[in-house]
Amino acid sequence: MMEVSDEFSRLKGISYLDHAGATLYSEQQMKDIMQDLCSSVYGNPHSLNTLSKLTEDIVDQIRIRVLNLFNTNMDEYDLIFTSGTTSSLKLVAESFNFGAENNKGIFAYAQENHTSVLGMREIVADKSLAIECLPQRVLNKIFGSTINNIAKENCDKEVGNSLLVLPGQCNFSGAKTPLGWVDMCQAGILNSTFQTKSSWACLLDAASLVSTSQLDLSTCKPDFVTLSFYKIFGYPTGLGALLVKNESSHLLSQKKYYGGGTVLIALSARRHHRTRKLLHERFEDGTLPFLSVVAVGHGLTTLNRLGGSMDKIRQHTFSLARRAHHSLKALQHYNNTPVAILYCDNDFEDPDIQGPVVNFNLLQPDGKYVGYRKVLIMANSHKIQLRTGCFCNPGACQRHLQLTEIDVLSHYEAGHVCGDQVDLINGVPTGSVRISFGYMSTDEDVNAFLNMVYQCFTEHCPSNNTVDDIKEEWHDASENLLDSHVEEITLSTTATLTEVALYPIKSCGGFKPETFWPIGPRGLMYDRNWMIVSAAGTALTQTLEPRLALIRPNVDLNNKLLHLHFSGESSSVSVPLDETNNNEKVNGSLCQSKVCGDRIDGIDCGDEVAKWLSSNLGRHGIRLVRQLKKDGRSGKDFKKALALSNKAQFLMVSEESVSWLGDQIDPTECEKVGLVDRFRANLVLGGEIPPFAEKDWIEIKIGSQRFTVDGPCTRCGVVCVDQATGLRTNEPLRTLVKINQHNVHFGVYLSHQPDGDDDGIGLISRGNGVTVLKRRCQENSNFKTQADHT
Repeated sequence: MMEVSDEFSRLKGISYLDHAGATLYSEQQMKDIMQDLCSSVYGNPHSLNTLSKLTEDIVDQIRIRVLNLFNTNMDEYDLIFTSGTTSSLKLVAESFNFGAENNKGIFAYAQENHTSVLGMREIVADKSLAIECLPQRVLNKIFGSTINNIAKENCDKEVGNSLLVLPGQCNFSGAKTPLGWVDMCQAGILNSTFQTKSSWACLLDAASLVSTSQLDLSTCKPDFVTLSFYKIFGYPTGLGALLVKNESSHLLSQKKYYGGGTVLIALSARRHHRTRKLLHERFEDGTLPFLSVVAVGHGLTTLNRLGGSMDKIRQHTFSLARRAHHSLKALQHYNNTPVAILYCDNDFEDPDIQGPVVNFNLLQPDGKYVGYRKVLIMANSHKIQLRTGCFCNPGACQRHLQLTEIDVLSHYEAGHVCGDQVDLINGVPTGSVRISFGYMSTDEDVNAFLNMVYQCFTEHCPSNNTVDDIKEEWHDASENLLDSHVEEITLSTTATLTEVALYPIKSCGGFKPETFWPIGPRGLMYDRNWMIVSAAGTALTQTLEPRLALIRPNVDLNNKLLHLHFSGESSSVSVPLDETNNNEKVNGSLCQSKVCGDRIDGIDCGDEVAKWLSSNLGRHGIRLVRQLKKDGRSGKDFKKALALSNKAQFLMVSEESVSWLGDQIDPTECEKVGLVDRFRANLVLGGEIPPFAEKDWIEIKIGSQRFTVDGPCTRCGVVCVDQATGLRTNEPLRTLVKINQHNVHFGVYLSHQPDGDDDGIGLISRGNGVTVLKRRCQENSNFKTQADHT
């Protein structure tokens, strides 16, 4: 595997375990593509010049090479280039001829198909006689029956063409569909089930299957096969194929739209056209992405060079998945209860029936589920890339998690939607965790994953009572609380504000003023007013670049400058604190996973600071962008004006809570000194207040300024970055995961409540006293999840 790993050097310690989502391209593969494009001239295949003819020939040659990958040829199958599997499925749904109005066939599909197959129902609803969903147990019964169900003669109802859609491999669990079912379908085994006389065609969604397994179309001959190339060799994306058995091409006779290159003649003044004769010429509307097709050729070459045969790839990837599966299954807590529940239909011993996909949820020692969001957070912190949720396969998710339709609908009513991070509802999982392997995966990837589960989610001894006391849900500041759950008090505490910190540049170092500091309409003046964006325009955070912590800001109010220093370096740079008229306006996109896709109007701060940042961070093309004062961004939950913070105007932690947490952590893994800085709070409270007392507060006063508590802050891997060194550790996130029962909370968000119409102007300072104006009674507890300030 040395040669393989040499071509994926960019991973640099990353364990990539989401190959079912998208596999990786090799570096040499991309060099070969660029060399080809830089040394060749390709033209539009629809033109008639010499270069265009050459391009057309290359496209056709790659068409043949793809068919050869599946052990077939142009005599048996035609290949239509599409934008991917989803597009191919849509094409079949739009074009399949189910028969005349009074003789329509049936559209049937396995329940554990991808969402893109479910979408076909909306197109075929008016074209087919019926839409039939076949659960796995029904499919097993139909195709496993020894009774001759194939004969049509005893069926009374004669209908037209029917279509069955099967997944070659379930993208949820990795279970492989027996390919013998394809022949049985085409022979008419479903006619007995539906009491019809119909001609059955079979569509095999092979996107997941062919990424690591051989599909031999000389022995198994579906009428239609769909696939995406990035699943096989990483690049190009946005290109797939629909393979159509030539004998079945007549079934795709209901295509309506036609684009450039697909017709022999078209009149502009009236509806008259004639389509081309070859199937792929009729269906490839407009100019093909021919440069992407050229890249497919290099992908095929790379696959053969690095992976060898598909059988070798199958054996290699299955071996890794088998080890991960068996190791997870064997893991136990101190009380001999399992660490994981695995979602699998077999014993993971046969690669003919199981692909390299391991799906699971983790369990606590008492049998309660660990939310998959916790697993994702810890995996990200350990540089392990995996996937959580239902993976666009609601049928498989529902069966394996034993959810009824009522459960799924109630989860939706409770606010859970596809792709969110609501992992548990009343203790019931809404999804799971999936790891999957590709030809470039290694034993080290499996080791990294298993070590993370063992270290972070396997309990080796009972938790102490203090930890158990903290394991409770936090309150929800947004819900309507009963009066009995709220105490309106004026409780003077011994707490004082021991530290004020602002972070002028998002995710960079903090600045701690020694005296009074102004509060503006978006929070502390100049807090998170700037961000560093990549060449692609996305905001950099410590999640991807921990050395951002080493950029030390100094806010110079007298000269109205923001001075920047880099830890350990003598050079510095300055930018104006206030907007100037000659700045260029730009649109910088914040990280969508952190700010829900908000677009920020900002101004570029110029080349000098950009060069300084690039030099110190070693990143090409980065820029410093300042949020415009007139930018209208506000918090989605609390509707307060926001700078570039993720969720709220202020983040507050208490020294007592930090100290308690530090006592739970092995000092060799994370020193107590500097621990408070890892939480990047704007306000730090000291004094004799119990740990986590702040979780019950609703409204407080600091000095003369009033604040409402908006909710807890859910932590991510940023807290594992030592803010003094920029180095990453596993703590304190690992301990936070263990002490929080449902989410990974620490600290609370605040919003400023200005008096009168002063637009948020106020002053705050170290040493200000803290008064609790309103708090919750202990029996009410359920805070809404928010996300880290970075």
